[in-house]
Amino acid sequence: MNKLSVIALLLTIFLTGNVTATENAQDNATSVIGTRVVDLDGRILCPGINDGELKPVVIVLLDIGCPIARRYSPELNEYSQRADELGVELYGLLSDPVLSLSDAIEFRDSFELEFPVIWDSNGDLALRLAPTKFPECFVIAPSGEVVYRGRIDNRFEAPGKLRQNVTAHELRDAMTAVAEGRLPEVSYEPPVGCIFEGWTDSIPDEPDFNRHIAPIIYANCTSCHRDGEVAPFYSSELRTNQTSCADDRI
Repeated sequence: MNKLSVIALLLTIFLTGNVTATENAQDNATSVIGTRVVDLDGRILCPGINDGELKPVVIVLLDIGCPIARRYSPELNEYSQRADELGVELYGLLSDPVLSLSDAIEFRDSFELEFPVIWDSNGDLALRLAPTKFPECFVIAPSGEVVYRGRIDNRFEAPGKLRQNVTAHELRDAMTAVAEGRLPEVSYEPPVGCIFEGWTDSIPDEPDFNRHIAPIIYANCTSCHRDGEVAPFYSSELRTNQTSCADDRI
């Protein structure tokens, strides 16, 4: 585990009380439900917790440069609409140590993505989920268990090789199953796409506050630590369009 991942993980544990951090991706993923995250607009989100109710969560790993990930991106709005109908929350996830926030926003806007896109600027969620390819999706039950992970469907037989007919819809089927309170028939199908290199080779030796530390503080501290609240230290230069999800926690 690299230095930046350790810092991000320790900060998250300190601020949220999360003590499930291990090297095992399945164990780490159990902490995704209710974790405070920040989207591309600086809003605080708590995946899986809405109005005091626990809900299933779908997270799809996105990438601005991978052709296969880009091919799926426009269709994810349809998956998001289907998720809403089922009572499932769908999120995109951008986790790249060299991706700028402006480029991430441009990507989202160019595909007119209508669902929240999490800005994983310090690699925290990537550390927990341990994805391998772009795009890879994760279906997480309200209990925190990852009940399905892998490809969206079988459209791609291999990178650059499309099937004429899509005959397997693993993400759709897994969303339906988890919404009905049952396990999907398939729990894993290898994703086809670009390799997710993670946060081991391309990160700086020292963390940058604005990129790596501030998002954790925004998500976990600033609902109270800002002007007009019980413990103000919130800088006027930071984003102010955040809301707290503390009241939604079970």
